[in-house]
Amino acid sequence: MIDFMVPTGRESFGQAFVEALAAGKVVMTDPETGAVFGRGVIASRPDDVDAAVERLIADPAAHAAQAAHGQAALDGFSAAAFAVRLKALIGAALRARAA
Repeated sequence: MIDFMVPTGRESFGQAFVEALAAGKVVMTDPETGAVFGRGVIASRPDDVDAAVERLIADPAAHAAQAAHGQAALDGFSAAAFAVRLKALIGAALRARAA
């Protein structure tokens, strides 16, 4: 029944963010934490939260679009995405070692 998640503290990653995004919730957080999730969250300062919530309540399509951005952002944290990044890192290390 909750449409928004607005944490009161700063987190470096935030499993609770991932769970909220997966459930289709709009997450708002500080810009530093928000950078981890890109467009998937709304990066805002505390003074901006009320206006952002009011805007999204008034525009259900914008709310739905933001929730979709959040769910899409999770693709970057999937097992498949991790495997791609790990393979690239190992490949780079092997190439550097061979050089």
